[in-house]
Amino acid sequence: MVTSPRQRRMISRTSCFALILMVSALGRVDGQVTASLTAVGAANFPGQLVSATVLARCSATIDGVSFGLAHDPTLLTIVTANLGSVFATTAPDFIDMSTTTIGGTGLTVGMLISFSLTNGLAPNMDHEVVQISYLIDRNAPAPAITPLTFDSNLGSPAVANLVVSALIEVPPSLTGGSIEFLGPDCNNNLVVDSSDLALGTSLDCNLSGVPDECEILDGTETDCNGDGVLDTCDADCDLDGSSDICQILIDPAIDCDGNGLPDSCDLVSGAPDCDGNAVLDSCDLGVLGADQNSDGRLDVCEVQYRRGDSNGTGEINLADPYLILQQLFVNPNSTNCLAACDTNADCIVDLTDAVHSLEYLFAGGAALIEPFVACGIDPIGCTLPCTVQATCP
Repeated sequence: MVTSPRQRRMISRTSCFALILMVSALGRVDGQVTASLTAVGAANFPGQLVSATVLARCSATIDGVSFGLAHDPTLLTIVTANLGSVFATTAPDFIDMSTTTIGGTGLTVGMLISFSLTNGLAPNMDHEVVQISYLIDRNAPAPAITPLTFDSNLGSPAVANLVVSALIEVPPSLTGGSIEFLGPDCNNNLVVDSSDLALGTSLDCNLSGVPDECEILDGTETDCNGDGVLDTCDADCDLDGSSDICQILIDPAIDCDGNGLPDSCDLVSGAPDCDGNAVLDSCDLGVLGADQNSDGRLDVCEVQYRRGDSNGTGEINLADPYLILQQLFVNPNSTNCLAACDTNADCIVDLTDAVHSLEYLFAGGAALIEPFVACGIDPIGCTLPCTVQATCP
């Protein structure tokens, strides 16, 4: 027994059906009264509950209904069966609803609306007489449809599909229903995969028609860094068939600057490697002593010069302050080493540099700061350009 009505008469199930047959035997439809029973199903995902209803209709008042509704037990399991909405306020005088595996698998129903035949269901209306809840097997195929079929072989004794009206048996037309299994839903979020992809709630970077997270879960694709993006869709700058991020996870040393790209790809793209050692300058700069003047350039790559030797002859004499003045007031391209012209080491080339050089040469001024005695790089990190000094290595 699945459910019981609020007002249950103490009559056995067999007696109920016998009573229906007895009253219906008193008269058979003469063709003027018509009736129908219709099963209406719904849709849901495997593993979920889904509802169905049975509608009864007759051209005359309905006093009784009986039927058997079969389903595929490998796909559906009845969870509950209740009176339909037409009985929201008043239950039938008798109702029996039972699951059965005799003659098939399904639900048998027998009900007498009113023993007095005074409170039947109104004619020419669809009356929801039963509500059924099924559990869809979680392994059911999806998308798919399974039928709900009126079956007069269900139960023992077998339950006839009929409608009784005013002691008249009315053989109803029978319209079975169906339950639709929605899917596929590989990520079990109760949204069809195609809708997930259309709405953007799931990605399909490889255009396989399957959400990426499902391909990761079933092992057809990998996601080495767990970011939800297939490795085959991650960047592969060196086109070796392995995503950059996976290579870096295996050997972090190949991405010394931590930008998510193998250093080899940075170098191919033009990242600085001034000393040609196949190591990014930005990584070499992290080595102690590689940039002693803290100017952001590798010392080994900086051009060496001698301060004050603005013309690059290897000697400091009157020609050098003269060239500084030329650079300032006549030809701004007079020298190719502005750093050598910065005699007072203030990182600016102006008139004071020419004066400072003349003071050193002719007025006993202090010696210039390094690099002065010998060629070298700027120790204080000025960034004045110097392309070459022929007398320096």
